[in-house]
Amino acid sequence: ITFNVSANASDNFLVDTVFINISNSSGVVVQSSAASLSSPSRYSATFATADSTSPGNYSYRIIANDTTNSINATVNSSFVVNDVNRPNVTTVLSNIGRGNQTNAFNLSANATDNFLVETVLVNITNSTGQVLQVLTATVSSAGRYSAVFTTADATSPGNYTYTFRANDTQNNRNET
Repeated sequence: ITFNVSANASDNFLVDTVFINISNSSGVVVQSSAASLSSPSRYSATFATADSTSPGNYSYRIIANDTTNSINATVNSSFVVNDVNRPNVTTVLSNIGRGNQTNAFNLSANATDNFLVETVLVNITNSTGQVLQVLTATVSSAGRYSAVFTTADATSPGNYTYTFRANDTQNNRNET
C-alpha cells in the first residue's frame, strides 16, 4: 500500500525545501523524504509499505524551510498500517493410518506469518461434518505446530477429518 502525504507550504518570499518525516509507533523515523512540488504551494511525498512493514500507528511531520532558513515543523498527523496477510499453513502431516478406538494421533503443520502467528487450532470433524473437538496446537519447533487427537472407547468408529486453523495478531485467518 502506498500512502500519499501532502501539505500546502507557502512563504512571503520563497519556500526552499519541504521534508516529510514518517515515524513508527515507537517514534523512530522510518522515512525522511524531500517532498516534491505537485502543484502551486502543494508538496507531496509517498510512503510505500511492504509485507515487512510493521502494522500499527505511524505519524508524520511536515518540515518547511524558506530561503532565509526559517523553519516550520508544527504540522503533524497520523495514519494506520494494517496487516492484511493471513498466515500460511503448509506441510500438514499425521501418523494416522488406521487405528482403533483407543489411539493417540499426532497431527502437525507449519504455520508462518509475515509478523506473528497468534493461535493455531485443529478441528476434528466426523463423517457427518460435525466438529467433535477443537485442539490447541503448540509450537514443537520453529514454525511447526502439533496437537494430539486421542480417541477412547466411546469414540465412534468411522472417518474423521482434521483442519488446521491459524490466525495472526491482526486476526487474519487461514483454514487448511
